[in-house]
Amino acid sequence: MRNKNTDRRKGRKRGLFVLLCIGAFAASFVASNVIHKVYQNSLVGKYTVDWSDEVGTVYSDIAYGEGEANKFDIYVPADKSKETYGLIIYLHPGGFTTGDKSGDADVLEYYCSLGYVTAGINYTLRTDEHPEAMCTRSRWRSKRRFLMW
Repeated sequence: MRNKNTDRRKGRKRGLFVLLCIGAFAASFVASNVIHKVYQNSLVGKYTVDWSDEVGTVYSDIAYGEGEANKFDIYVPADKSKETYGLIIYLHPGGFTTGDKSGDADVLEYYCSLGYVTAGINYTLRTDEHPEAMCTRSRWRSKRRFLMW
């Protein structure tokens, strides 16, 4: 009899623990979405630029390797008064398995408007068809080809 009661208590504790974990996950998911919406909406106006030829020029889809996706866009400021410019190279997020440089144009335009030359880079994504497209291999090939451009 005592063994059954102990088993029931353990079962209830496990059930409560599982419910607690699910509740914590759901609460954190909802909270992160709310924070993301509020935070992103408050920054939208601050970090956007009305892009035109007066701000800079975009050179799109410049190939740097054999892969179909191996292309970059470069944003050059219209201000030609500086002797040298800083360069920001931006790899789109996605863990080398998803994403595209086109989703980051606002970020690149913003930094270009501050006087930086910016480059948004696409690369061959690692998929079942392209298992060789690993970060460490592609990174060195991409750097070498990009700097040779």
